[in-house]
Amino acid sequence: MPTIQYQFNGQTFSSEVTDSFLARPQDQQNSILKGQLLEKYDDKIEPNTGERGIMDHISFLEKPRSALLVGAKESELGGDLFRAAGGVDLTPEEGFWEGFGRGWNLEEEIRTQDFLPDSMNPILKGVLGFAGDVATDPLTYVGGSAIKGLGSIISKSTPRSVAKGLTSARNTMFEKELPIAGGVGMKDLARWFNAPVGEGKHVKGIYGTAQNHLKRMEKEMATELPKLNEFFKKRSATLGVSAAHIQKAFRDSMERKGGVSVDLQYQRDLGDEGQKLLSAWEDRTTEWYDLEQAYGLQYDPVKGRGYFPRMLTDRGRKVVEERDADLIESIDEFGQPIYKAGFRQHRKKRPEQTVSAINRGEEAALGAKTPNPLDRPYEHQFFQEDPTIALGLRWSKHNKALQRKWFIDEVTDGYLTTGHQWDPKFFNPEWIRAHFPRKDGLTYERFMREQPVKSPISMGTWVRKGPDDTYESRHLNQARLEKPLDQNIEKYAWKPVDNASDFQKIKGIPDRLPKQEELDQAWTTSFLEQLNLRGLGRFQRNMLDDAQIASLSKQYPAAAKVADNARDAFKRDNTEVFLAPKQVQRQMEDTLDMMSGSIVGEKKLRDFLKFYDGVQNGWKAWTLGVRPAYHTRNLVGNILNAYTITGLGENIPQAIKTFGNAAKLQYYGRMNGSQLFRNETVNKLKGINIKLGDELAPRIDDTLWNKEFHDTGYTMKEIVENGRNRGVTAGHYSDDLVRDQVRAQEAASGMISPTMKVIGPDNPAVKLGFKIGGTVEGNARYAVFLDTLAKIKKNPTMFKWAAPDGTQVPLSEVGKGQKYWSTKVVDNPRAGKLNKKGEVIPAKSQFQTPMTRDEAVFDIASQQVKASQFDYLDLSKFERTVLKRAMPFYTWTRKNIPAQLKHLILNPERAEKLHLAKEQFEHEVGDLSYEDYGEFWGDRVPIFLGKENLGVVKAFTALNVLPMADLQRMFRPRRLLTEMVTPLIKEPLEQLANYDTFRKSPITETAGEMKDYFGIALPAWAWKLVQVIVPLTEINRLNPFNVFGERSRDPATGRTEITEAFGGLGARRESNPIDAPQVSRWLRFFSGFPMHDVNLRQQQYFANKNLLKDAAALKGKMKWLGANKKTRKMEAVEEVLGELLRGEITDPMNRR
Repeated sequence: MPTIQYQFNGQTFSSEVTDSFLARPQDQQNSILKGQLLEKYDDKIEPNTGERGIMDHISFLEKPRSALLVGAKESELGGDLFRAAGGVDLTPEEGFWEGFGRGWNLEEEIRTQDFLPDSMNPILKGVLGFAGDVATDPLTYVGGSAIKGLGSIISKSTPRSVAKGLTSARNTMFEKELPIAGGVGMKDLARWFNAPVGEGKHVKGIYGTAQNHLKRMEKEMATELPKLNEFFKKRSATLGVSAAHIQKAFRDSMERKGGVSVDLQYQRDLGDEGQKLLSAWEDRTTEWYDLEQAYGLQYDPVKGRGYFPRMLTDRGRKVVEERDADLIESIDEFGQPIYKAGFRQHRKKRPEQTVSAINRGEEAALGAKTPNPLDRPYEHQFFQEDPTIALGLRWSKHNKALQRKWFIDEVTDGYLTTGHQWDPKFFNPEWIRAHFPRKDGLTYERFMREQPVKSPISMGTWVRKGPDDTYESRHLNQARLEKPLDQNIEKYAWKPVDNASDFQKIKGIPDRLPKQEELDQAWTTSFLEQLNLRGLGRFQRNMLDDAQIASLSKQYPAAAKVADNARDAFKRDNTEVFLAPKQVQRQMEDTLDMMSGSIVGEKKLRDFLKFYDGVQNGWKAWTLGVRPAYHTRNLVGNILNAYTITGLGENIPQAIKTFGNAAKLQYYGRMNGSQLFRNETVNKLKGINIKLGDELAPRIDDTLWNKEFHDTGYTMKEIVENGRNRGVTAGHYSDDLVRDQVRAQEAASGMISPTMKVIGPDNPAVKLGFKIGGTVEGNARYAVFLDTLAKIKKNPTMFKWAAPDGTQVPLSEVGKGQKYWSTKVVDNPRAGKLNKKGEVIPAKSQFQTPMTRDEAVFDIASQQVKASQFDYLDLSKFERTVLKRAMPFYTWTRKNIPAQLKHLILNPERAEKLHLAKEQFEHEVGDLSYEDYGEFWGDRVPIFLGKENLGVVKAFTALNVLPMADLQRMFRPRRLLTEMVTPLIKEPLEQLANYDTFRKSPITETAGEMKDYFGIALPAWAWKLVQVIVPLTEINRLNPFNVFGERSRDPATGRTEITEAFGGLGARRESNPIDAPQVSRWLRFFSGFPMHDVNLRQQQYFANKNLLKDAAALKGKMKWLGANKKTRKMEAVEEVLGELLRGEITDPMNRR
């Protein structure tokens, strides 16, 4: 074949041609050769004005790269280098700025793949293309730092008056009220969507710390309760008796009277292991009491020996609700009644009886008929008899109570949490003698005065009644701070306050009442004065004992009545009430409601919400837990979010190492860093016929547990413990289900119905799926945790600690100024002795210590985890109780979309790398838009692969795979909301309306219409209904080995071929899309990456069909308007029609 040379724009090219080509006229030869050159080498891009998706929109991040590369190519030196690298420029050396402008406007692009041989392996070509494009992108080197630098420059250069004006405008906006009844304003709207402002933001920050306290307390509970439950199963199997038999022995032994030994029969029933557990749980309940006392709680006091929790069952609660209907305000999350104010409930029902005895007495009310209490069905128990459930509920209630009390003390500047903070050992005479006097002359009094002082945060104020109907507010007494050991000086001083009416009382924060001794003193003083006034003698308080006073009060009721009034007046005048501004009040009340977990309202509403949550939890658990595709997509999403939000992955080899070390940390954490614990675990699994070798359960090197790990400066043990304390471990699978505590404890103990065990979230298959998914998610969370700790060690100035009040504190400043604190609870060395006031010193005391740098470091690392992998508990009351019930997957969307937007701005170089990766896949297919592939595919964020073949191009959809693709949903907010609505609401409405909102068509189009599902013919309405059972729908789409028939298309003729299910015994597969190749279907089922053949010609046909339909509709409207002499409107429609026919707009009727 001959070769010819020819000139174009001053450059010489050569081309192989045929003899017939040489026979053509010269002008035709020139035209053909020019066309071939332009097709092959012209990099100029016609601007695509069609509608585009989110991954196309972020192409604006390519502007710096394209501008510099195209500009360099058009320069003299750059042009030489470009041609030397094998590039061809048809318009050489137009000048740097000409090229820079074209590149900036994305009218021309230069790709690394353009310089690679066409014959190169496509995977290798894509990898090298991506690496080259990243290396030549300026954002790779200055992206995030440039944005931060620009922000700093803007901040510093903004005049103070302008900044003040912007702040004032923002505050004015938030002060506006919305046109809604009840005085609802912008601040309320922000609070509803978990973005409070002002002091409300501080309240939210303190709640976040309270959540960490709760997680730390629940850590031990999650370990110990399963051990107890496992003991009952194992011991009952060993003795050949029921678990209820062993549970009764354990329960009755806990309730034995103090000082009495465990019954001999019970000792035999429990065995050595059971008696050790019994002793441990008795000690644990004693510790609960000690901790509650240390926090200042008067909450269901327990004393270890002789105590077993009285926790009502569902049936018991219903009996109590009927008996005490007028006294009960609501039911808490533990299924226990909350009584109205003013009604004092006795802690124990018939305290002289055991739970077993009380339940026997209540059998008739609960419908039990069996004479044997061990045969009593669970639903006929008044109090919970299973120790795992009862103790678990009580333990959880204890944890929630401590969390709530800690929160209240923090936001209200509680008595124990402000002023001097002393370790209780400082009051121990032995410690004082060992440390004082000192050689440097420091006295004990001065030492105590110099201890840290925690100042009030003053979100509100404690108020009491002052003289002459005035009010006083509470403040730390400066005199007491100077003489902290002087018990004669009150800790607080009271000052008049003029604006008490501007503040609101907070529901849920109890008033601080005078002590009972003070009330008794007020009553006695008044009573004796009345006796003296009546000439009955000159009495002094110490002249009469309590019995004499009680006798006299009966003899002289008028004097006693006056004394009653005096006591009430003293109580009223000396009661302290906490008040706060309106928005702080609302934020605090919402937070306290979330911590209480109570469902306030009519009994029918409470029961309905529990039923609704139970059904939705079951549907949600099955939708997620058993689907391999979901877990795979979650894995990919976790890794990508770790990269785009925290930067884990910028150094790929280091990221691989980090994820590997995270897996190692997970494993060591589960085994407590102990080979002995690992052996015990393996042996237990052998007992249930599960054998794990060293490959699946590697040996533990105990020495690594206490060595520095992953160059973080901390040991494995420290990292694991601090991670657990801050909720770093997998949160999605447990935190995103709305489950009440009773159901959770009953499920853990196996006390659920067989039906719920099959269809609910406690199905073994679902639990296994969640365990696998939790491990996968936990790996990403620990990887981010490790990566952040290592980065902090390497460059601590990069990070700031987010304090509860929202302040960003440099690490170097943490611990200075005594502004931020943490709580410690320690054993009291003088427990049981009397203090100077004659009060018994409790076993434990709490005090505050200044925040340490290490605590801040672990907080920063956990905040990065929650920023990238999300905190599924970080929702407002409105979101948790309303939006999450209406939209079961609300939390993910609520967290992900703002996070993607934020880091698209803060770290554009990371989003640009994702875009460059997409460009490598689509290098051969070119620039496509909605006009090419239609809205259906466009809204699913397609990424095209390879070349177009007869109008068909392969694509996989990134929506629900790439977290950033969720931004696409913002272009169709109405559709987003429609898709997010729970099927429990949407499905009944769609069935009533006979309309499928997803497919935008009637559910049943013709009478008697049938559709196939799992190879079975179903009525159209039933076919639509079963689609909500997502795992089954995915199996139906998988159609393994075409068992449900096959729907295929002949590539040669385009004809669709359909077969019947089950080899001709079932329904024809008519209601499904064309079945993809078997391998593709299995790949999608397990990976979640849906591959599709997108027929561009078909899409263009549909688009053209829609165009004709819209044009006809507009012409018809014009005709009607003309006939009705509405000339102006007719002209407007005519203009729209012109825009449509010119291709300037699509879908003018907004039909699609």
